[in-house]
Amino acid sequence: MGILEEHQIQRAIESMESYVKAHPDKEGKTPAEIENKRDQDRIYLIENTLKPLLSDYLKGNLELAKFKSTVDSKNKINPLWGFKGIKGQMFFNMVFNVADNLEELDQELKVALQVPENEELASRRIKTFESYVKRLGEQWINAGNSRYGCPKISSIPFFLSYFWQIQNREKWPVYYTNSVQAMDLLSLTWGILNLFQPFLIRFICTCICIFIPFNNCAISFYFYTCDIFRNLNFKFQSSNIIWYIRICSH
Repeated sequence: MGILEEHQIQRAIESMESYVKAHPDKEGKTPAEIENKRDQDRIYLIENTLKPLLSDYLKGNLELAKFKSTVDSKNKINPLWGFKGIKGQMFFNMVFNVADNLEELDQELKVALQVPENEELASRRIKTFESYVKRLGEQWINAGNSRYGCPKISSIPFFLSYFWQIQNREKWPVYYTNSVQAMDLLSLTWGILNLFQPFLIRFICTCICIFIPFNNCAISFYFYTCDIFRNLNFKFQSSNIIWYIRICSH
C-alpha cells in the first residue's frame, strides 16, 4: 500500500496545476516565474557566498560571533529564505545569548550544522541539538531570567535545514512549518505534526519542492522519498516548467 492514496495524489496534482496556471501579476509575471527567479537567486547566493562562509566556519577558520553576524547581514541584504525571522536569525541570537559556554555552543553547532548523509542521522542531530537547546533554556530560567528570552526548540528543524540546504541543495530542502500545516489542511499529512516523527524527518529529506497557492500566498511543500521506499514519479509539464511528484510506496 502506498503512503499516499489515489485521492491524495489527485488533490496534490490539482493544487500544483492551480499554482502553475495562476494568473500573472500587475507586472505580467506568474507566481511560477517569480519563484523560479527567486530559486535562481538562492542558488547564486548559496554557491558564491553562503557555502564558502559556512565552510570557513565549520573548518574553524571563522569565529562563531563573526559567523553569526555575517549570516545575519547576508540574509538582511538577501531576504530569500525568511531566515531573519524568529526561527532563523532570532533563534540563533537567542541561543548565543543564553549560552554560558560559547566554546560548547561552538562545538554543538559544528556538529549539528554538518549536512547529514541520511534521514536517520538527520533525526539524531535534530534530537541531540534539541536536548542541548532545552538544557540551555532550563539553565537560563533557573538563573532567574525570563522565559521569553529562551530559544524555542520548534525552531530547530528550520534552523538546521537552512544550513543543510546550503551544503547540499539537491537533497535537503528547507523545512517550513507552514508547509506542513498546508499539507495537513490538504489532508496529506494524516494529522501528523510532531516535528520529530519519521514522516517529517523524511519531509526534511530529499524531495522536489512544489509551490501551491494557499490563502493567497505561495507556500512551499514537499513530497519526499526515503531509501527504504521505491519512487513512483508523476510528471507534469506546463509553461516550460517540469514538476515531479515523488510518491513513496512500499
